[in-house]
Amino acid sequence: METFTIKQGDTFPTLVATLKDPSGQPVNLSNSTITFKMVDVTGVVKVSAPATGIDPSNGRVSYSWSTQDTEDFGDYKAVFEVTNQQNKKETYPNTQPLAVMIVKGLV
Repeated sequence: METFTIKQGDTFPTLVATLKDPSGQPVNLSNSTITFKMVDVTGVVKVSAPATGIDPSNGRVSYSWSTQDTEDFGDYKAVFEVTNQQNKKETYPNTQPLAVMIVKGLV
């Protein structure tokens, strides 16, 4: 699993992902609500905020960081929670969460 790395206090680069079903096919996210969720190593929620479908029919999503999201350095786990039109939820990736590392800044 690849780790997304960002420096403490930074808000760029944007996290971009393609959400796929268990067979590896992109999920159609049209007319769905997407939430980005990130927790620290103890399971405390650090982020729970709307994500954007940048190419919904091909499962492409993005999350734009706020300064509060990256204020604390450390290792985190993240997922995208998708709620469809029938109010059914599914979390991606299906197997293991994304690894996010916030690297300590100089100041």
